Amino acid sequence: MPDTRLDEPKGEEVETPQTRFPSVYTNATNMAFGIFDFRILFAEQRLVAINQVVTRPLLEVVMSPQHMKEFAKRMSEKVADYEQMFGPIPVDPTSDTEGEQQNEAETKNEVSPGSSVG
Repeated sequence: MPDTRLDEPKGEEVETPQTRFPSVYTNATNMAFGIFDFRILFAEQRLVAINQVVTRPLLEVVMSPQHMKEFAKRMSEKVADYEQMFGPIPVDPTSDTEGEQQNEAETKNEVSPGSSVG
């Protein structure tokens, strides 16, 4: 049987997605927009004590309105693909996260270019 392993690099560092950019876990987002850009703040929420949640900001992504529109379209397509393959994604019916995010976006819709969210 032929050897199908990839050749080991000889003294060279192989660049992989993990070495080019960081990978973070997020379970909380905040979105805002201004006339020139959209901002998505990714964060992680942790339960540190009973009824006490701490939110730690991790990363802010800023993009043009045109890019955001395409990004939203592709995200919707990928969620639909996922659900077609694995079934519907359950959503916690006791959480009003969608409404909270919409309200936060509406209250922060005047973010000026160059300013940060959060």
